[in-house]
Amino acid sequence: MERLKFLSHQGKQILSIDLSNCTIDEAIEIIEQAKKAIREYPRSSLLVLTNIDNPYNYTPALFNSLKSFVIHNKPYVKASAVLGAQGLQKILLNAFEKSSGRHLTVFKNDKEAKDWLATQ
Repeated sequence: MERLKFLSHQGKQILSIDLSNCTIDEAIEIIEQAKKAIREYPRSSLLVLTNIDNPYNYTPALFNSLKSFVIHNKPYVKASAVLGAQGLQKILLNAFEKSSGRHLTVFKNDKEAKDWLATQ
């Protein structure tokens, strides 16, 4: 399963980052790969869909990696949608938004998220 890929939806390119059902080590590795890929794009150009469905346990290392990721991406991301955030994940997303100045819009399903991203 490819965890980092571009999708086309309604004529728009969307970077899909799939962190669902990952171990903590896998999630951190995917985050690092995504950071490298994202910095290759022009400022305010990317539409990003991140799937964090089926939560894994949060550790300080994963929390710090996610926080760094959100802050790192700010200059490159035009809009960002998140799938699967509930409970603790929503609280963490709120903290990431406040510390990074980014807006992360949460959706319940893939289609709604992609439709919204395509309008941005």
